[in-house]
Amino acid sequence: MNNETFICDNIGVNDQGHLTFAGRDTSELAAEFKTPVYLMDEERIRHNCRVYTQAFKEHFGGESRPLYASKANSFKYI
Repeated sequence: MNNETFICDNIGVNDQGHLTFAGRDTSELAAEFKTPVYLMDEERIRHNCRVYTQAFKEHFGGESRPLYASKANSFKYI
């Protein structure tokens, strides 16, 4: 059984004392992809986009939409 202590919603420490990110052991990710590795939580990103979109609709009307500046994060697939 894997007991995980959470630092926040998607970051924690598992029963082996390893840092976890989005449910994945970062030690295993480092071994698989080498370091440095940039980790992104797709579920969290999608959730945040839905929150922003809903807030814009509620506060600025249905035709408004948040726009993203790729300068802040220029990963091709985002």
